[in-house]
Amino acid sequence: MTANVFQMPLPIEYQPQPKKVPTTGKPKGWSYLLAKTLAFSKDATHAIRIQQPDQAVVPSWIKKLIVAGQCNTIFVEDLALPLTDQQQIIELCSLHSVTLINVRKTTDYTAPSLQNVCAGPWLN
Repeated sequence: MTANVFQMPLPIEYQPQPKKVPTTGKPKGWSYLLAKTLAFSKDATHAIRIQQPDQAVVPSWIKKLIVAGQCNTIFVEDLALPLTDQQQIIELCSLHSVTLINVRKTTDYTAPSLQNVCAGPWLN
């Protein structure tokens, strides 16, 4: 593992699971991580990490992932959305039953074992 990559289960003790779409019975449950320095743990299932693009492109990528219909959860490292995009994404998340989670890597803790702790919020 390189020094700039921190692997973790997102959130802590979270294991992405496919959920069933009631009308079709097809699995819907991929979890996506848009990040520059974070990654899912190796044992995470139904999880895809995507290298985070420039901040200006992030809202359109999130919208595309939601509308594609195979998404359960989207984790984004240091998410900052303009108000108009934020409102559109909230509506899309509600319409498509997708959870969007902002993840921040923090070094606010002093103990060496706590220096790569990710802070939530974990729920919308």
